[in-house]
Amino acid sequence: MAVCDAYMRPRAASILADADAVSVGLRGARRRTDGPLRVLRVMPHLASGGTERQCLEILEEIAATYDRTAVVVDLALIGDPRLETVPAPDGLTLRPLYAGTGPRGLWCSSRRLQSIASEYHCVHALLWPAAYVVALAGVGDVATIASLHSSALPYRNWRRTPDRWVYGAMQRVAFNSEAGRGCLAAAIGARPERTLVIPNGKRAYEGPWPSRGGVVCPTRLMEQKRPDLLLAALEEMPTASRPSTVFIGTGTDGAAFKRAARSLAPWVRGDGVVSNAMERMAGAALVASPSDSEGSPNVVLEAWATRTCVVASRVPGVRELVRHGVDGWLVDNSPEAWADALATLLHDDQLRGRLAQAGHARVQTDFSLASAAQRWVQLYAEVSGWTDLSRAPGKKKAGTIVPASAA
Repeated sequence: MAVCDAYMRPRAASILADADAVSVGLRGARRRTDGPLRVLRVMPHLASGGTERQCLEILEEIAATYDRTAVVVDLALIGDPRLETVPAPDGLTLRPLYAGTGPRGLWCSSRRLQSIASEYHCVHALLWPAAYVVALAGVGDVATIASLHSSALPYRNWRRTPDRWVYGAMQRVAFNSEAGRGCLAAAIGARPERTLVIPNGKRAYEGPWPSRGGVVCPTRLMEQKRPDLLLAALEEMPTASRPSTVFIGTGTDGAAFKRAARSLAPWVRGDGVVSNAMERMAGAALVASPSDSEGSPNVVLEAWATRTCVVASRVPGVRELVRHGVDGWLVDNSPEAWADALATLLHDDQLRGRLAQAGHARVQTDFSLASAAQRWVQLYAEVSGWTDLSRAPGKKKAGTIVPASAA
C-alpha cells in the first residue's frame, strides 16, 4: 500500500485539483470545434470478451453513422499485443501505447498517451487499466470519461484508495447498468452528478442460421464467470437427458477446462475463442450464462439478437436486463437449480420459442446498437463543449441524437 501511495499520490493530487478547477462538461470547450469531434478510446487490448466486443461494435456503428468530417473515434491499446484475439475493424485508426498492464506498463503507456492526447477533444477509458493510464497521463484540457462494465469489485480493498483518486478525477463515469452504478459509484469515488448509465446495444443478427440443438455457453475461464457451475449442473442431470454443451471463450480450450470437464467428455466440448460466436448461438437451443456478478451481459443481447432462448444467473446486472419467464429464464446459483432450469427449458420447445421471440423484440426496441452509439457520441459532444452535433457536417444517417442522461 505504501508503494501504491508513493506511486499515485503526487499525480492524483494534480489531477483532482485540475478537475475541480473546471466546470463539469465544459473542460474541453476551449478546444477548436471547426473540424470533426475527435475522440480516443483507450482499452487494454482486443479480446473476445463482451466489453471488448461491445466497444468494437460501437466504433463500427459510429463510423457507419458519421462521416470522418463530423466525428472521428480512434482506439488506443495499452496491453500486450500477444493477448489480442480479435482483429480491429477495417478503417479503424489504432494508436498503440503497448507497455503492459503492470504498474510500470501503466506508467509508460501514460507517457505515450500524454504525447498524443492533445490531438483529441475527449479521451474515453474502458476498464480500470485504461482509467489509470488516462489519469496518470494528466491530459490537460482534454475531456475525460471512464466506463465500467461490472457490478462488483474484483479485488480486495487495497486498491480502493487509488481507484478513488483515478475515478474521482474523471469528468464522467459511465456504467452500462443501474446495478453497476449502484454497487460501484460510491466505492470508486465517482461523484454522483458525474455518473450516468448508457446500456449496451446490439445490431440485428441476419444469419447464417444453422439447425438448432444443444447448449452454448459463451464464457471465460475465470471464477466470476462460473463455467464450473454449469458443469456441476450437467453432472446433476440424468445421463439420458444431458444436452450437448459447447463452451466458447478464453480458456475453454485449455488444459484446466479439459480437466474440469473430463467426466462429461461425451457431452461437453470447449472450443476456446471463436470467430463465429453469434452463429454458434444462432444454432443453439439454449444459451447459458452462469456468473456470480455482471454489469449488463453482452451475451444476453447476443442471444436475443439471434432469437435464442437465454438462461442466466439471477444476479443484479442480469435481473435488470432479463425479465424472468418473459424474455429469459433466471436461475439461482446452485447446481440443482441450474439442472432443473436446463431440463425445464430443453423439454419445452414452445416456452423456449416464446422467450426467444420476446427477447428478440426487446433488443430491437430497447437495446439497439444505433441508440447506444448515439448516446456515446452525444456524451462525447457534451463533455467536449460541442452543442449541436445533430447538424454536424458529414452525418451519414438522419435522426436525432438521444441526450445522454446523468439522472
